[in-house]
Amino acid sequence: MNTQIKLSKDLGDNGDQLSQKTIYIYHIPDVKVGSTYNVKRRAMEQGYDLEDVEILYQILPNCVSFNAIWRMEQLEARKRGYRDEHEGNRIAVNRVRASGGINKQKSYILTNVETGEEVLVQDASAFKIKTGITHTIISRTANPKQVRQKFVTIDGVKYTADYID
Repeated sequence: MNTQIKLSKDLGDNGDQLSQKTIYIYHIPDVKVGSTYNVKRRAMEQGYDLEDVEILYQILPNCVSFNAIWRMEQLEARKRGYRDEHEGNRIAVNRVRASGGINKQKSYILTNVETGEEVLVQDASAFKIKTGITHTIISRTANPKQVRQKFVTIDGVKYTADYID
């Protein structure tokens, strides 16, 4: 007798794996529905206060596949009038989750806006421990297409960021 209950049909990709970590589906009113392992960090990365975030679900480890979590997230977004995310987003998010995360070893150059002094950031994970600034914030600042995040502020000093090729 099969005791495992399937909550969704397998799609034949890495999203069929069960999440090995607790995942939260959250809502930022009038903005979006999303999912994350760490609500506080995700809110901060997106420029919101934790008080702005409503946790809809806490999904325990080894209970639900990444694809089912994505479907739950999409359903909650639809209920609130948000547009569906495209299939490519599901594939990209599941690839990152199934592989254990984004490579945080990317290197950046931070440039002091006032003095022009440059700071080399070779290990974004270690830099986060030292400054509290996540690799996501640095990456967003370095992205020339990004309009919301133009500077990184460290100890009251503004820096621009560039990727090192």
